[in-house]
Amino acid sequence: MKSYYRWSLCTFLAVTLISLVHGGLQAQEGSFLQAVMQSKAEQQQVDASPVVQASCTSCGTGFYGSNSSGMVSSGCSSCGLSDCGGCGSCGFPGQTCNTCVGSNSFENFFCKLHNAVCCPDPCYEPTWIAAQNAAFFQDSARPVNQTRIRWDHGSNVRFPDRNNYFFAPTTNLARLRGINYDELRVSAEAGTEKFSVTVDTPYRSWSGDGDNKAGFGDVAITTKSLLLDSEILLMAFQFRTNIPSASGGQGLGLGLVALEPSLLFTLKLFQDTYLQTQLAQWIPLGGSDTAGSLFRYNFAVNHLLWKSSTCCDMLLVGTFEVNCISFQAGHYNAIEQDALGNDVAVLRQSSGDTYVSVGPGIRYQLCEKMDFGFGVSINVGQDHFAEQLYRTEFRWRF
Repeated sequence: MKSYYRWSLCTFLAVTLISLVHGGLQAQEGSFLQAVMQSKAEQQQVDASPVVQASCTSCGTGFYGSNSSGMVSSGCSSCGLSDCGGCGSCGFPGQTCNTCVGSNSFENFFCKLHNAVCCPDPCYEPTWIAAQNAAFFQDSARPVNQTRIRWDHGSNVRFPDRNNYFFAPTTNLARLRGINYDELRVSAEAGTEKFSVTVDTPYRSWSGDGDNKAGFGDVAITTKSLLLDSEILLMAFQFRTNIPSASGGQGLGLGLVALEPSLLFTLKLFQDTYLQTQLAQWIPLGGSDTAGSLFRYNFAVNHLLWKSSTCCDMLLVGTFEVNCISFQAGHYNAIEQDALGNDVAVLRQSSGDTYVSVGPGIRYQLCEKMDFGFGVSINVGQDHFAEQLYRTEFRWRF
């Protein structure tokens, strides 16, 4: 019953988060009316700008945005750029493309989804957008060449060996009473516009009740394939492999190989508002006393808070995240008292429990090549990994 309430709470938080953004920004739809076609001189000025436009300046305000007629944007032809043609003319030769137009908000949602997948904007230019990739506790859908330096501080980690996800199995009472940790993780991602490979190298330091260790953690290799790339919707498949390169007995590694396939989504809700989602299945290979699979699902709403009037790629983006972990199998060691009143480690089942955490974050983008930010994830239940997790991140794209 407790697990049902936690799962319901996580689902409620995610739905409420999206509903609040929808309701709070619905009043701004009038500001998303399509602009009239700019003059030839203005268009030449835009072309001369060093910033690559992701699409036409007034095409596609997002799933909940609307144009002057309340119809769905159908590509550059709706912006008056006849030289681009329209859906099905120059965009995909030999392919017939019929845009879908809904008569109400419900139909518009599915029509915009149809257009994003089956009738993409022929003038769309894929590029890095800060608000698309602002979440701290999930991965971004767009592959990019970058180096990322991340520092985590987690406080009061309970049941650290649960499912063999954070720690290898341990009966050390000092570790089971709760630990604090710091982890520096350097990630190098390289590839093309559609595919990338990332190598993660962590260095972990942790301290507990009279016990502490420090050293390199397990190396992870991740591949990412971009399945769908449109102005409104991005979807990617990611596959992460954890390599047991560190000492599991010292609390630095897991002591086993773990696989994590996941789906990554980015949905454009409004002109400057995006929803990021990650659905991941964590699968440990090899047996241990605590190893077991878990399902991780994360949601983040990102919104552009500020844009420089002099440097158009200098931005400030805010985000609010809901992060959930549901345990499907596995065990963990907990502390109980024996008949003599002494503390002992007892193995318990993990399945059926869900961890839920929420928190805000903010990113400052100096330019399209560099950004840094700070995010917080605070647990909302009695059981958790880190009760509070603070994350600082620097990213350099090249």
